[in-house]
Amino acid sequence: MLRPRLAACVSFVAAVAAAGSPPHAPQREPRIEISFARGARAEPVTGMVYVAVSRDARPRPIDDAGPTGVPLFSRYVEQLAPETAATIGAADRGHPVRSLRELPAGEYWMQPFVNVYTRF
Repeated sequence: MLRPRLAACVSFVAAVAAAGSPPHAPQREPRIEISFARGARAEPVTGMVYVAVSRDARPRPIDDAGPTGVPLFSRYVEQLAPETAATIGAADRGHPVRSLRELPAGEYWMQPFVNVYTRF
């Protein structure tokens, strides 16, 4: 049985553009950091952390997720404490876009959520 989704915060750290960085600067992988406030849930979370990524806020990005819709990325977390970030990186699973590396440069709306697993 699953509990209702937990609201989360998200920050996106973009890859450094090759043209805008010095030749010796290492290329950074894109990543998304998701955390939740202690006021939302005081206990640690075990479950799946997701983020839907869209070029438009309407409708909500998660409403357009699907096999041919907006990208949805996820990562399993265990005992994720409040105010501690879970990082979705380029190696984590996505669909229909397989990796954050495949997202074209640009501005995006992101909608994070957490599916909290309950142990019986």
